[in-house]
Amino acid sequence: MLSKLEEGVDTTLRQSGLSMRSGASAGSWLAYLLPIAIIQGAFVHPSEEYNEAAVFSSGLLGASVALVLHLQGCHGPTLSRFNLIFLVPSIVTALLFVFISGKGFLNSLLAGLFASLPVSVGVPIALQNIPGTFSFGEIAVVIQGVLLFIFTSIANISSRINHDHFDSMEKCTLILQTALLGLSVICILVTAFPGLRQLRPILALIVGIMGGVVLPALFIIFRENPLLWILHFITDDIQRVYLMVYWVICCFFAVSSVRVQVQNKQHASSAVRKIFHVLILAVYLPGLAWECTLLYLSSGVALAFLILAEMVRLLKLGPLGSYLQEGFVVFADEKDSGGISLTPIYLLIGCSLPMWIHPSRCALRAAVMLPVLSGLVSVGCGDTAASVIGSLFGKNKWPGSHKSVEGSLACVTSQIALVIILSYSGMFQLTWFLALRLAVAAFAVTIVEAKTDQVDNLALPLVLYILLV
Repeated sequence: MLSKLEEGVDTTLRQSGLSMRSGASAGSWLAYLLPIAIIQGAFVHPSEEYNEAAVFSSGLLGASVALVLHLQGCHGPTLSRFNLIFLVPSIVTALLFVFISGKGFLNSLLAGLFASLPVSVGVPIALQNIPGTFSFGEIAVVIQGVLLFIFTSIANISSRINHDHFDSMEKCTLILQTALLGLSVICILVTAFPGLRQLRPILALIVGIMGGVVLPALFIIFRENPLLWILHFITDDIQRVYLMVYWVICCFFAVSSVRVQVQNKQHASSAVRKIFHVLILAVYLPGLAWECTLLYLSSGVALAFLILAEMVRLLKLGPLGSYLQEGFVVFADEKDSGGISLTPIYLLIGCSLPMWIHPSRCALRAAVMLPVLSGLVSVGCGDTAASVIGSLFGKNKWPGSHKSVEGSLACVTSQIALVIILSYSGMFQLTWFLALRLAVAAFAVTIVEAKTDQVDNLALPLVLYILLV
């Protein structure tokens, strides 16, 4: 049944002239993973805030299902028509907010509409206006992630305005949420007003939004300067200072790798691109082991810088825009077919998302650390091993796939090996039950890696997270 639904979505989209990413099927199954991950996390780690995110995610999941059903047998002009089935998830989600979260009817209705309609209506619109960049499932995950971020950010910021005390993790969360909301406003304004797409107007806009709105808002919430708090937070512990120096060295190595590749004017192979997967392992593992809160803050800052860098590249702003374009030309792969450099953003999100969405992200217990490590284990280690070993020694191909059996064996064994090594290093204690669960999950992720034509950096961490949380 699922395969028939997938074929129906794929056929409908292509017959309607919507251009998905080259070489990718619809991948509608991918649209279910993020909501399921949030909902499952709420059952395992219940809390008031996480339960609200789970209710909102039920609307995201329902909207994805409704859109898939709408696309069955739909074609041509009827694709863009509003279907009453889109309202069903909104109503159900609103009722769940009323009875589970105890929200008022109007707020619940607005939250239900916000959870479902942008997915049901926005996915076809995005495929039409950003052709050749996403599959159906990939753009659905992106839209879901943006909606979930906006909802949880507004809910968290509004509930924290009158608080007197915040721990470090709460402050980092508020800083990231407020700053990324400000960055979202900047991106929307630049998209809506072409006159802002020059270096000086953009710099003025960034200074105005960040300096005139974001920083004052955080100052009001914290009752202290957020920039000074970040500086004090980093320098207050010498271990954090050492870790920051180490991360700067890793960043320098990454930039140097790009520069060498640009100077040689050689298009990077898949194995060469995996250097960045190894680097992200080198950055994240020490952070999770010793300074998880600092890693959490830094990952959000890195996401903001990647988004800004891509804006600079697309708008060709100054020498930096030209340099970024040169790097894009030599490192772009088939997943960047739409002209937007999404691969590095996907890599960062894939490795960070389990940490961002887990309720107990920094608890050094195996039951918590395994799902938090999902992105690093599946993408940083498993996908890297599959690519390198498969390209060097892969001779036996899976039926209907360019992936090799040798690469898949490297994928599953490397995932299990990494977790065992981390366990023996003292990062957490791995029980036999969790080890068996890991083995089954790693095998499932390997099958997905071998068979899917969706973006590995999005799909694999979510699959492993769901199986381990």
